[in-house]
Amino acid sequence: MNEKDPKLKLAQGTGEKHSTDPEHTTSDVHDLLEEILHASRGPLPQDLLVRATASFLGFSEEEALLQVQKTIAAPGALEKLPDDSYELVFRLVEYNRVRLVPGPQEFSFGYLALTEAERCLLCPDAFLNPDSTDRSLEIQLNPTTSFPETIREPMTYGEKGTWRLSGLGTWFDETKVRSGMSVIIEVTDPWVPRITLDAEESEKLDPSLTNERDRDLAEKSAAILASLGGGPHLLFFLMRRLIAQRFFSDAVPPRPICEVLSKDPRFQLDPIRSTVQLLEATHEPTEQDPLGAEEPRYLGRDQTQPSGRELNPVTLACRRCDRSFIETEPFPVTLEGSSLVAGSCPDCQKVVVGKAP
Repeated sequence: MNEKDPKLKLAQGTGEKHSTDPEHTTSDVHDLLEEILHASRGPLPQDLLVRATASFLGFSEEEALLQVQKTIAAPGALEKLPDDSYELVFRLVEYNRVRLVPGPQEFSFGYLALTEAERCLLCPDAFLNPDSTDRSLEIQLNPTTSFPETIREPMTYGEKGTWRLSGLGTWFDETKVRSGMSVIIEVTDPWVPRITLDAEESEKLDPSLTNERDRDLAEKSAAILASLGGGPHLLFFLMRRLIAQRFFSDAVPPRPICEVLSKDPRFQLDPIRSTVQLLEATHEPTEQDPLGAEEPRYLGRDQTQPSGRELNPVTLACRRCDRSFIETEPFPVTLEGSSLVAGSCPDCQKVVVGKAP
């Protein structure tokens, strides 16, 4: 992540196999950008991703820019960073930490109540991939006693816009988690997904440091919501922007975001709809909210453009289908120091990027 960003170099021309159906174009762009970012060592600037989209999917650069912006606007696997580069959100949430303060009902029934904010951290692609929430989480427990060190539990929908992480009653009892204590959730491997639950005793909590983090959270949230203008906006989307700013990578997490914002008169939260509004936002927005984004016109690829440089067939591996296949018409997409080729998986029809032979 701290290495110098690779420079994307693209061969001229386009392939001929990608659908021009408007319903599939956004998916094609998303898959291509996701694959390229997987192959990179870190974030990539927008202009390189635009050139990749134009070259591989057959758009002009102006058309490709609109398609990339449309794709990034919805919070999927990609996230825009403050410097206008783009990164995989799963890389961004790794080692992020949030604080929960369980209430009496949670202790009684052995679960943690999660809002859309915590759900965003554990399943950051849930907005466009609802099935991701059904995945069981691998949970590392700290401290451990006679209870298993690692358990697997799914997130289940609770009530009034909340989610639950259950199966924790024995751990609560044996670690003496009680009212006033915090439970710190750390995402240790977002791809599994794997998290760590750490019981933090109240006497180890530094109130002054936590209060400072709370104030910082409120100010950054206000700035993000002000840039969007008006409201209300999804709490999930606000969390994605905070994650992009790496706010939750600090060793000391703030109190739960809903608790912090609900105590600040500048914010109005709707827990049922999981939305938040900045009441004092009066100026024009500087950023587009994906919920209110206008649909750009469909810009189909030009079938008359020449095909790309011919390459020999290559073997590519699809991460989604967990299978390899031979791509007979690979398209060159190279990063500095590493030549790559792209093709389409015959099973899922998604873009796949791999190393050139």
